[in-house]
Formats: sequence, structure tokens, C-alpha cells
Amino acid sequence: MPVMHRTNRLSNRLSLVVASALVAFVALLPFGTSASAQDSANQLEQLNSRKRDLDTKVAAEDKTIGDADSTIASLAREVQKSAVKIE
Repeated sequence: MPVMHRTNRLSNRLSLVVASALVAFVALLPFGTSASAQDSANQLEQLNSRKRDLDTKVAAEDKTIGDADSTIASLAREVQKSAVKIE
């Protein structure tokens, strides 16, 4: 019996050491979003916001260019009519 008692004590100590190591390991695992992932998410949102702003500005410039093209075409027709009248 004394050998079995010693084996049980050793087994209990080993179990305690393994359980303690497991608890320590789990405690080191990050929970939730890490700071680096959060920074990346924030940076991505800022870049997406900037892209939306630039897309809006590009659309406004495209409209301005379209309006200018229409004005130029209208003035070119007027110049052509005037040239015909002069002849």
C-alpha cells in the first residue's frame, strides 16, 4: 500500500502542475480584439471614409467637366453660325 499511496500523491501533484500550467497558458491568450487588430480596423475605416470623400469629389468634378463640355459645344456652334453669317 505505501507504494500506491506515493504514486497517487505523485499523480495528484502532476495533475496539479499540468492544471496550473494550463490555467497560466489560457490566461495569456488574448480575449476579444487585440490592439493591433483594432488599429487595423480603425485605419481601414479611415481609408474607406477617405475613399468615399474622394469619390464624391471626383463625381462633382465629372459634373463640372460635363457642364463645361456642354458650354464649349454650345459656344462652338455659335462660332460656326457666326462664321457662316459673316461669309
